[in-house]
Amino acid sequence: MIKNTALLSIDNTQWFENKSLNELYVNEWEQAAKFTKQIVDLCKSFWIQIINVFDNHPLWHVLFSANYKNKNPYDIISLDEVSNWTEEKNGIGSRASFSLSELKDYLSKSWPQVLWPDHCIQWTQWASLMTPLKDSDFDIHIPKWEKVVNSWYSAFDHTKLDEVLKKWWKKTLILTGVATDYCVWQTALDAKNLWYEPYIIHEAVRGVAPDTTEKMIEKLKNSWIRIITKNELFQLLNS
Repeated sequence: MIKNTALLSIDNTQWFENKSLNELYVNEWEQAAKFTKQIVDLCKSFWIQIINVFDNHPLWHVLFSANYKNKNPYDIISLDEVSNWTEEKNGIGSRASFSLSELKDYLSKSWPQVLWPDHCIQWTQWASLMTPLKDSDFDIHIPKWEKVVNSWYSAFDHTKLDEVLKKWWKKTLILTGVATDYCVWQTALDAKNLWYEPYIIHEAVRGVAPDTTEKMIEKLKNSWIRIITKNELFQLLNS
């Protein structure tokens, strides 16, 4: 297992896990970083390669509510709503760098989308690692959500993660971070579909809400994705 294994730390960033930044902080999310650090140190002792995948958004992102004229955080935007917008009369704000045609094309390929408050702005403290994690813990840092019109939760979508893992001949993935019911869940499913073998570390992940987390855990189990403890990981690495 060890030779073909990599650890993925997913979105263990200040904006999600630092209580002082408030808006997108969820109770106890800093614990994901704390336990991820323990898993990082364990994996280092087995010479396992360690990857930081993190949100790194442009300020003018298509799913930031501030890029619209009359939208608030957590409002929904859909193709039905914008289908009648015109170049002369639309709800896109002056800060946005995407066009109406790009917005319509994006929404035509997705379901109705939640608009978010500004967060994890590119190369700011917001997108930096949450303590006790530090840059030197990782062999490589892979940003996601870097494009203005892109918003998929998975660490594989529009990133170089799959390319890096194939280059390093990795097949087994250890997953930690946030959120269990969003980015961790989607990354694990995509990993399975790409023929990787993902393991989610129970202590080192956190979800947004109990009900959605429970639903996603059930979906993960139905997809034959294992959720294991730190002790079980240690036993696997020693087997």
